[in-house]
Amino acid sequence: MNPQAPDINLDLRLEDELLDYNFFDPEAELKAAFEQAASKLTTGQQFIFFLHGHASPNNFLIMNNYQLSATYLQQLLAMLPTDIQQILILDSCYSGSFFDELTQQGRILISSSDDIQNQLKNRRKKNLPNKPKLTKN
Repeated sequence: MNPQAPDINLDLRLEDELLDYNFFDPEAELKAAFEQAASKLTTGQQFIFFLHGHASPNNFLIMNNYQLSATYLQQLLAMLPTDIQQILILDSCYSGSFFDELTQQGRILISSSDDIQNQLKNRRKKNLPNKPKLTKN
């Protein structure tokens, strides 16, 4: 889910054609999407949720006037069947701040930063490319 048009090359111009979904009533639409997923998932399946964009600690910016809190995301995820594996990929600044609220058995959490890191600011300061490279330790 990419609720905001990204600035891929950091030229301060948004690439509107890369906007995944244009919300009108984010809370109701997210709830409806999770209800639909819950009704279709069966034992042994996986639910993969990828969220990309901007965040502050414990809140993901969905629209200028709406932020998805870690608490509300947990409420949405609780609607899903308990016998499926949940994989959450959070790609934003401060995405690690969601871990305290979202960690539970049977759920895999992947984040692009920790709970205090402003990923984009750090990458610009170090003059690094916008997309991080995966490395093996």
